Amino acid sequence: MDAMQVEKDKKVPVTILTGHLGAGKTTLLRRILRNKLGLRIAVIENEFGNEIGIERLLANVSVTDDADDDQAAMNEVVTLNSEDLFIELSNGCVCCSVKDSLVNTLETLLEKNRNRFDHIVIETTGLADPGPLAGVFWLDDELESDLKLDGVVTVVDLANIEARLNDTKANEAKLQVAYADRIILNKRELVSDQAFQSAVARLRSINPFAPMEATSYGKVDLQFCLNICAYDSSRLKLRGELFEVDHDPTVKSVVLRREDRPISVKKLRDWIGLMLWEPPDGLEIFRVKGVLWGVDDEEAVSGDVPVRIIQGVHKIFDIERLADTVKWADVDEAKPITKIVVIGRGIRPSVLKKQFQEAL
Repeated sequence: MDAMQVEKDKKVPVTILTGHLGAGKTTLLRRILRNKLGLRIAVIENEFGNEIGIERLLANVSVTDDADDDQAAMNEVVTLNSEDLFIELSNGCVCCSVKDSLVNTLETLLEKNRNRFDHIVIETTGLADPGPLAGVFWLDDELESDLKLDGVVTVVDLANIEARLNDTKANEAKLQVAYADRIILNKRELVSDQAFQSAVARLRSINPFAPMEATSYGKVDLQFCLNICAYDSSRLKLRGELFEVDHDPTVKSVVLRREDRPISVKKLRDWIGLMLWEPPDGLEIFRVKGVLWGVDDEEAVSGDVPVRIIQGVHKIFDIERLADTVKWADVDEAKPITKIVVIGRGIRPSVLKKQFQEAL
């Protein structure tokens, strides 16, 4: 069995693929549909307008050195349902466009083809805010849906990303970076080393925890994009030290820390809820992610304190106690600590840090 192949699960993982117009999402989709890893993938194009995304996807598929494989796949395309625009490739992958609503498309896909694929990739429009969509799938996971959120993958155009981020009239590019669990730095061949480092620093100032991968023409290892289990508590790691770079006046991140004593889980839950649902004027939180040295009110502060993690996306969040067998070294920490990354708009780091310390 290929290393990419995972044990069958009753829930189908969903990857949200986002990125600004022209970043290279469709090029990456072509690679996903041609994957030779034994994964049967359902790709859903969620674009505006009347253009049929599948026809565009297949008509332009032969654009790389894999052209022979592309043409072979095209020759074996079989239409499953022309009315619903479901198309099957020879490797078992399925592609479709959203004609009605995304929910209805997913329901149809699950009803008609549930046993024919292992993973769903939803390509959002380049003007989309992925936050609400990610929140829906994560909430569905908690409600015992057949789907589970695997992660948000954002493709950025290195040649134009800083201009996109500097656009004061549009925030989509910033939001797509803020919500990302993986960031693909595409079109590396078009920028100098200096421009590349500048772009990385800018992206890190918005999202300090999402792993990044530089590439050209969307040639990225699919293991970087799929089955990443970004919301699996057992895999949460903050990848060492997180440094704040105050680059962006609107969307930015802050790292909240406490290492002198355990915190109250109840107080943290109340404070995070207040920040999400009744925020001060100008504050909007997109992502929360971290490890907690925390105790419930009934737990003693002395002795071993279990590792807890916090995850939040859009307006929902969850705090989970990990198994007693999980040690701090398992989450890349040398000692007990509370370390939470908050990404949002209108963040004033000094104010948020002060409120955090006072609330706990």
